[in-house]
Amino acid sequence: MRTSGQCLNQSTHRVGIRAENKPDTANPACGTADRRTLAGLVREVEFYWGRSHRITFEIPDWVTFPEDDWVQITTEEAGLDAEEFEAFLAGLEIRGASYGGEDHAGNKYGAVIVRGGYLIHAWGDRHYRHHTASVGKAFIWAILGFAVADGLIDPDKPINKYWVGEGQLSHPHKVLSQGHHKKLTWRHLVGPKHESLHYGGFPMEMGVRWREKVTGLEQVDVIPGVPEWSNWTGDPFYDLYSHVEPGTVGHYSSAGFWKLGQALTHVWDRYLRDVLQERLFDRIGIPAERWDWLAGRYIKDQKYFYPAIPDSYTYLAPPMRSADNPSGAAPDGLSSQCIGPGPVWPSDRDEWRLAG
Repeated sequence: MRTSGQCLNQSTHRVGIRAENKPDTANPACGTADRRTLAGLVREVEFYWGRSHRITFEIPDWVTFPEDDWVQITTEEAGLDAEEFEAFLAGLEIRGASYGGEDHAGNKYGAVIVRGGYLIHAWGDRHYRHHTASVGKAFIWAILGFAVADGLIDPDKPINKYWVGEGQLSHPHKVLSQGHHKKLTWRHLVGPKHESLHYGGFPMEMGVRWREKVTGLEQVDVIPGVPEWSNWTGDPFYDLYSHVEPGTVGHYSSAGFWKLGQALTHVWDRYLRDVLQERLFDRIGIPAERWDWLAGRYIKDQKYFYPAIPDSYTYLAPPMRSADNPSGAAPDGLSSQCIGPGPVWPSDRDEWRLAG
């Protein structure tokens, strides 16, 4: 798409790719120029990937994080060709999703297009508050990275060097000193950066589908059978463990992320929501009251969390908390997060702390 407009400056910056055109943030019509940048976060990302995986980004000085709300600019101010942008919008069909039987008709959804932290276009109600599903996995990545940066864990060492779960996990075969768990590392559970696969040996995605011995999320996607390497009993609660040697099979698994959340809660000995708020959201200007996440105990008890997929998370198993810290890394990252400004539904924090 061509760029043009009075707010366009010509210069080159590196952000993994070359961006030769940028909004002119010194122009009051395009917002202010003294907003926060990503520099502090980038340093921590570099540290996380370590010597052999160091990645360096130079963040353009025009990239901004919104304050209380987005600063909206015109297409021209964003450095985009107005006619081509309108043609681009005309080719889109943006509407509320209907995953799992959820009703997002009307304005019960929100979507935006931003450039460099400035709002360009919006659909629906951009303040609509809703859980973000598997987007939450990205935030567990961040919490894991902070644990590595702080020297709390080595991502390539077995998790049982830090937490075993004996006397806490629901069954002896789930204890991390038993079976395939002996070789299970943090990196196995989080999966490779560029794949939607996990290598911890956890074969489960939805409790109801596992019980039915099928694979898939919504009914239209269901196919008969479960992974051939799994040991299926039909009981999602019992079968939440590593079924094959970690690192040998890649498989998308929200169940494995539940285990990862339990282990991280033990290592941090804190409510993971607080870690995320302090280490990430505070630094990019998202206040604590604008987001929350749902603890595992709450999710497990919601038979119709997804109206058309009942009993999705019947596999969630203890421990639901470590000391006074609830295991908040719900299986599918089932959390209410704020990607940019705008509220996300509040919850009663004490309710999650009391859920055991």
